[in-house]
Amino acid sequence: MGPPLGNPGSLLETAIVIPAYNEALRLPATLQALAEAERNGVVRPLSVTEVIVVDDGSRDDTKGVAQQYGMNLPGFKLISGDKNRGKGHAVRAGLSEAKAPWVLVADADMSAAWDQASRLAHSCLTHSAQIVIGSRGLPESDIKVHQSPIRENLGRFFNVWVRLLTRLPFKDTQCGFKLIHRASVLPFLSRLEINGFAWDVEFLLFGREAGLTIMEVPIVWEHKETSRVHPIWDGSRMLLSLLKITLKHTLGVNARKQIRNPYRLLSLLLLGLLCLGLASVALPEEISHFLYDGDEDDAAISVPGRPNVYIQHDDFAPVAVLIHRTPEARWVPLVPQRVRVPISPPLRTRLTRSPPVH
Repeated sequence: MGPPLGNPGSLLETAIVIPAYNEALRLPATLQALAEAERNGVVRPLSVTEVIVVDDGSRDDTKGVAQQYGMNLPGFKLISGDKNRGKGHAVRAGLSEAKAPWVLVADADMSAAWDQASRLAHSCLTHSAQIVIGSRGLPESDIKVHQSPIRENLGRFFNVWVRLLTRLPFKDTQCGFKLIHRASVLPFLSRLEINGFAWDVEFLLFGREAGLTIMEVPIVWEHKETSRVHPIWDGSRMLLSLLKITLKHTLGVNARKQIRNPYRLLSLLLLGLLCLGLASVALPEEISHFLYDGDEDDAAISVPGRPNVYIQHDDFAPVAVLIHRTPEARWVPLVPQRVRVPISPPLRTRLTRSPPVH
């Protein structure tokens, strides 16, 4: 157990960090609800002194919406990134910018209502915990609206691998609702490398290695549609990140001991094979740079080694043949052939559709 961080009856001065990517539609309700919750004391024993929205290179008007609806919040700040770097990078930017002793990291979709923050705060005060994570996986957790079966099963699958390879005991590392004692994590914050959705696993591993007290608390949670996590592409990248984390931290700490454990080694090899298989059908990092000209139909993915050649897509799913971007910014279809890029098989049949010519 960590050192006392406050008395049970005290208030925790807190900064709220909200990572946001293309959240112009959902941010208004989230920020308005936060303002009301803060006025009504719903978040107590948290005392909100800062609200930081980290715009992670959004292509919509997330920045403008955040400024408009954040002006009535205490200590509002907006961090605006020049490009999309990932949720992990956005969270670290918010933690670095915050000045309050405590930081509540919350998703922009408000799947966990603001009144759930009090559950996390009471655990910090009662158990002197430096990190408290909201959980959807405990028996006491109350899931009002479930995710689709495939998302829930993939989430459980990922958690099994997390617990097996990292020995983290938590039933849900990925819930976007975490209360963090900032001074306790600053010593290792600059050493974190995972920018994507698996940042939580690396963060909790570093916290455990630093000897911090980490609590998992059941919360009331409600799935919101239009999730930013693609179950196949992002799921495969999360597994690749987990493999990287495991190799660096779990094996790196005591490689000989881990290698002598045949079950651990077999699990690592199986995960490696699974990641290699997924990598062969998922979009690689090299073609994840998106171009945007203000028109949703003109969003495209650049192709490495092919100057001026892009893949037009719809909601990050490639749906067109190769196209050429002319100096006049018009999309011109090339020969109607299948696009030779690594994509998941279910999407491959959609590539025969030709893009519109503007």
